[in-house]
Amino acid sequence: MEINNKSNVIIREISIDDLCKIKSLWHDLYMEQVSMSPELTLAVDAFDDWSTSLGTILGRFGFVLLAECDDVCCGFIAGRIKVPTPPFQSTPVGFISELYVEPSSRGLGIGKKLLDAAERWFRLNEIEAMELQVVQANSSAYAFYQAVGWKVSLLHMTRLVSRAK
Repeated sequence: MEINNKSNVIIREISIDDLCKIKSLWHDLYMEQVSMSPELTLAVDAFDDWSTSLGTILGRFGFVLLAECDDVCCGFIAGRIKVPTPPFQSTPVGFISELYVEPSSRGLGIGKKLLDAAERWFRLNEIEAMELQVVQANSSAYAFYQAVGWKVSLLHMTRLVSRAK
């Protein structure tokens, strides 16, 4: 899909019943992440499990926003309100769990529009800070987030547990 005009983008909140509209985008997001970080593996029913986990929070403690470009799904963002664990202050924060713009629509400001809409949602819900995670090898996502004002405040590291011989 070729989109030449950012003004054709509509961002709207979707319900649990509409999650099927983003299934292929969701799958593409996670396949892209797995390709960059092979230690990540998806569960067999990953999308269904993810959708089910949103069922009780959408609209109240979380959201999924869809970007449509000329009536075609071209991106989405999902977020939820999260309470940090001790010893950090338990002030709720907005957590962006997914942000994806399909490759042919990147560079048109759609990701920024999705983040701005998410920020508005959090602000309306009295949330004062947002956080997210980025796969380390995803240098373009990292550069994008820095360009729109995000900064690193915590580095998440992993290590595989070696098996006893």
